[in-house]
Amino acid sequence: MAGQFRQGVGVYGDFFNWYTTNDGDTWLYLVDVEGRGFPAAITSTLIRHVLDSTLESAANADPWEVLRRVDQQFENYGTTRDLTATMNLFRVSTSKKLLQLANAGMPAPLRFRYGQAQADPIHAAGVYVGSGYSHYKIEPALARETIDIGDLIVAYSDGVIEGRNKAGNPWGVVGLSSQVMRYRDADVDEIATRIIEGVAYHSGTEMAQDDQCVVVIRIGSNAERRRENRAPTLGVSRNSSGGKAEIEFTIVNSIDAMREIGLTLRREVLDWAKQVSWDGDPGRLWMGVFEAILNSLRHATNKGDRVRVILRTENSIAVVELHQPSEWRDWDKSLGPDRRALVDSLARLSPEMSQWGTLLMLWYSDSLEVLRQGRLIRMNFRPKWRKG
Repeated sequence: MAGQFRQGVGVYGDFFNWYTTNDGDTWLYLVDVEGRGFPAAITSTLIRHVLDSTLESAANADPWEVLRRVDQQFENYGTTRDLTATMNLFRVSTSKKLLQLANAGMPAPLRFRYGQAQADPIHAAGVYVGSGYSHYKIEPALARETIDIGDLIVAYSDGVIEGRNKAGNPWGVVGLSSQVMRYRDADVDEIATRIIEGVAYHSGTEMAQDDQCVVVIRIGSNAERRRENRAPTLGVSRNSSGGKAEIEFTIVNSIDAMREIGLTLRREVLDWAKQVSWDGDPGRLWMGVFEAILNSLRHATNKGDRVRVILRTENSIAVVELHQPSEWRDWDKSLGPDRRALVDSLARLSPEMSQWGTLLMLWYSDSLEVLRQGRLIRMNFRPKWRKG
C-alpha cells in the first residue's frame, strides 16, 4: 500500500492514513475537506482525530457504520456546516478475501483485477460527512467486493481526475486508468508516483489548482498470483441464452500457450460455427481469432496474464471481442477499410506476412476496431466474405 499527495494552490485539506488491526484487517481512509486555507487545515486535524478515535472503538463495525458514527460526532460539535468532508473508508481483509467500502461523496475507486484489461469502479454512495451522512442512506451504502491476490485498488481525490490541460480538458478517469495500466507491474510506490506525475504532465503546471491525493493498494503480489495460478493454458466456457450461443476463451500467457492453443481453438471455433449455423467461412474465422490471440500474447501481455476472447453472433455477423491487460502496442498499424487493397497485395506477395499479426487480423476479418486505449479489440466477420 502506498500514497502520494500533490498540494494545490493555498492551504487545503486532503489527507490519507491506514493501519492494521489485531485481526489482520487493514483500515484505510482518504479524505477531502471542503474549503481552503487555515479553516480547512484545522478541520482536517479535527476530522483525523475523530476518524482515528472512532476506528479504535469500532473493531467489528463495517465502514458505513464507522462513517455514520463520525457524522453524528460532527453533529455533536454543533457546527456541522464547518465540518464537512468527502471521504472513502475501506476495510480490507486478505484472510477473508473481502474488501468493504463506504463512500461519502468521493469519486468511485477503481479496481484493476489481475490480468483484466478494463478497470471496474467500486460503487458505494452517501452524502458528505457533516452534511447528514447518518440521516440520508443512499444505496448502495456499502460495497462488498471479493478480492484476489494480484488485484490493484486505486483511490483518489477529485483533484486527480479534474486536472485540466491548456485546452481545458480534464485528465479524467481515462487518463488515470491508462497511467495505471502502463505501470501496473511496478511496485505500489511507483504506481502512486506515476499517477501524480501523469496528471501534473497533463496539466502542465508546477502547482495543482486543487489538492491531488492518491492511494494504491495491491492485494498480495503479482508473483504470488502467478505462483498460485493453476488455471489451464486455454479455458473454454459456453453460454446459451435467448436462443443465442456464446463461447468464451480464457488464455493464460505462458511458455506453452502459443504451442497448445492452436488445435483446441480451431476445434472449438469450428464446432461453435456449426452450432449457431453461421453462414460464413469458419476456417477464416478461427485463423482471425488465432492471430488476434497471438498478437495479444506477444505485444499486450506479460507472463501469467490472462486474455479473454468472446465469440458470438449479431445479425448473422460473427463478432469476436478480445480483452487484454495492456495497451496494444502496434494498434496504429490498423489500416482501416480504405487500405484493404494494400493488405490484399501484401497477403499475396509477402512471405513475411506471418510476422505481421495486425495485418493478418485485418486480412481475415471484415472490420477491426481498437477500443479502450487498445485493451479491447473487436473483429467482425460477415457471412459472405467481401474483400475491399
